[in-house]
Amino acid sequence: MRKKYNLPEIKTLEDFEKYLEAVKANEPTMTPLGAVTTGLGREYMPSYYANGDLFNSFFYIDATQQPLTFENLFESEAFSNLVNKAHEWYKKGYTPKDPIAKGEEFGKGKTAAIASNLFRPTESIDGLVASVPGAEIEFVQFQADQPKYIFNSVDNLLAVFTTSKHPKEAVQFVNWFHSNEENYNLMSLGVEGINYKLDGKSASYDGIAVDKQYLPISWAWTDMRFAKFSKNITPAQLDIIKNWDNDAVKTDLIGFSVDSEPVKGDLAKVNAIVKEYQLPLYSGLVEYSSIKEKMLKRLKDAGIDNVLAEYQRQLDAYLAEQK
Repeated sequence: MRKKYNLPEIKTLEDFEKYLEAVKANEPTMTPLGAVTTGLGREYMPSYYANGDLFNSFFYIDATQQPLTFENLFESEAFSNLVNKAHEWYKKGYTPKDPIAKGEEFGKGKTAAIASNLFRPTESIDGLVASVPGAEIEFVQFQADQPKYIFNSVDNLLAVFTTSKHPKEAVQFVNWFHSNEENYNLMSLGVEGINYKLDGKSASYDGIAVDKQYLPISWAWTDMRFAKFSKNITPAQLDIIKNWDNDAVKTDLIGFSVDSEPVKGDLAKVNAIVKEYQLPLYSGLVEYSSIKEKMLKRLKDAGIDNVLAEYQRQLDAYLAEQK
């Protein structure tokens, strides 16, 4: 779409808005942007650590500020800026009028842009190309000149339930499919020639019936030694994926995790309130100033300060142990 309208490569928020406006003006059957605008987190809070997915978080830690401190995300200027931009885009018609009813249609070629993690394009590109022959995906990272940060020792992992009747065998199975490329391909892609095809070092579904294709969920156990990506992902994009963390800044939060047990009652109440507001705010349905005071009061009454204080106590103790 960008090339269709002779727009420059998207590097800034302003570039992106020109792209959204071009789609809005020229593609009446297409939604310029998917419903959730958490991708703006990189623009407004590039150094913020949140609880996994920004969409579900009620706190942040700014990696550039010392001492590292748990803060209420909804009280931050950055959050206000993000959701205000989301509301601006909603009013301009860039995002769905009914984000709850609107399904994700990027892979069908009906949405021009979506917020995404790094691996998601590898899962949606084949469906997109099937729907729109010749379609290309471009990666856009706001504030690309600013550092990336590593906050966790791991983002995706496999765990064995404590109630498992066969924990040893479960771990053996995980080790088995990580032991060599053949096993990994079988687990991730299925049987070659039946569930997928090899096209050089890439995976291809050309000529494979949809009901024979595996669901693309291998990100849950990705092993970069063996991972096969779509032939529709460019070599330059593969290079970005494989080397994403090489120049990232390691923070003192690596190895730290919170124990929510001491505040589980307050946490449940806080999360219930967050869930109520998250979609309307991140999709731009409401203007933040119209609900901010009420929302913050409800969160305080629910015990958000108690939760943050407990998390801070644990973080301070952890950091002290590392010295």
